[in-house]
Amino acid sequence: MLKSCQVPVDNSSRRLLGLWAKRYEPALNTISLGENSCSIAKLLALTTPDGRAGTVHRVIQSLTGYCQLAGLKTNSLYAYIPNIINLSEAYQLALAVELVYHQVLAIYSQQPSLKPFLRYFSDTEGILAELGKDALMLPLIDRLAAELEPVHLTLQTYHGNTSNVRTIGFLTTQFHMINQSIVTALTPCEQILISPYLQFAEEQVAIPWPRVCAVAANYAADAPEIALVEALMTVCPAIALEVQSHLASRFPYTVSRRGTLLNAAVERSTLRDLTMMQAYLWLAILEKQTTAITQELLPLCRMVFPSIGVQPAVVQSGVEQLVNVVEQHIPSHFMHLAKPYTQALNQCFKDWTSVPNLADLAINK
Repeated sequence: MLKSCQVPVDNSSRRLLGLWAKRYEPALNTISLGENSCSIAKLLALTTPDGRAGTVHRVIQSLTGYCQLAGLKTNSLYAYIPNIINLSEAYQLALAVELVYHQVLAIYSQQPSLKPFLRYFSDTEGILAELGKDALMLPLIDRLAAELEPVHLTLQTYHGNTSNVRTIGFLTTQFHMINQSIVTALTPCEQILISPYLQFAEEQVAIPWPRVCAVAANYAADAPEIALVEALMTVCPAIALEVQSHLASRFPYTVSRRGTLLNAAVERSTLRDLTMMQAYLWLAILEKQTTAITQELLPLCRMVFPSIGVQPAVVQSGVEQLVNVVEQHIPSHFMHLAKPYTQALNQCFKDWTSVPNLADLAINK
């Protein structure tokens, strides 16, 4: 988490960068563009310099309040844990988090407008998605990550100075709450346009996307490891959704400090966490060692999930199901490359609340 990382753009990493970027395609299918709530005409107006500036101004007007309120709510959520974070640290983290959003909003405001001729087409998602990519898609994903890196490093500095490593959970929860506040205050059209940027900001804190793409640069473009990770990245959202549905069905009445698995906010954070686990699995496959799983993912989960009241049975079941579904999507001729790491992931969470000898899980290559 929050590690400085430069992504070389070569044939291997470029393919994974493209799949990473697809996560942030605007959700045009979530709203009918022909209804009064949102239309191509409204989207056209909102993507002009004035339109984008208006959206950014509205968000910035309330941003400090969103960040401080999210900090207080998150502090309250974790308050029962002794010394999780003090109010001074919470204030410093809120300031650093606000810097991230200012940078994200600055990038958003600089994006191009939708082409005026689109107003003459019918209000269909397909035409808009195809002809309006430049204005609707995030800019080059590696460039966006690089532009955000200085403020993320500032956030990392504050994070490193806090008193308890469980502030990792504090940060991810805080970003999640701020995003909810921002989106709730926007119109449906504004939500379509800015939500990918907010999602990107939140995921940069929790998911090692840049590291996966960076290590891919060590491989030839036709390496089987690249083909394997590419295949898994393609189905990542579907895998996360299937596992989340399984958990919600199996544990419908299990309650954490944030609600049940049927709660919409909990569902979104669960999908993010399941995506995070998959990304750490890809990282392990490409690094040819389990360090990312055993020394980063497992300690993080051991700290965060109990802090917010997630039951051990839910986590263990979720990881077991995740491994099962991932392996179902692995072509048989690649299974030998993935099996040691899916097994390591599963084994880590067999009794994940205990403290195993992590060295026993190491894979020597």
